[in-house]
Amino acid sequence: MEGGPSRPGAFIPQCNANGVYKRIQSNFLVAEVGGVLVGSSDIRHHLTEKLTRWGGHIGYIVDPRHRRRGYGTEILRQTLCLTVALGIRPALLTCRADNAGSSRVIHACGGVVSAQTHDGICSYWI
Repeated sequence: MEGGPSRPGAFIPQCNANGVYKRIQSNFLVAEVGGVLVGSSDIRHHLTEKLTRWGGHIGYIVDPRHRRRGYGTEILRQTLCLTVALGIRPALLTCRADNAGSSRVIHACGGVVSAQTHDGICSYWI
């Protein structure tokens, strides 16, 4: 992943179950290959109640035109290195049970399913 955190120490708003917003420190990273944006990831430094259910510490995405080429695994692998450097260990990730691609990426990076909700959201710890 070329480049680095484009917003080190930035804050993103997260709404809790009571509708109260809390600012969560985060880092946003971009993944480029040969100057072409192939995906991105973000690290949320702390978990809210909402992020514990959906979102976790790390979110990542691969542009659909660049999927199934190993970019997702590399994006997550490098993002995990940064979470360790930030003192976030273990890291929580979530994905829908029917998202086979994301599940494979998370498993390839050492993720272990810890729970699955009735509505099909899987929680993984790495």
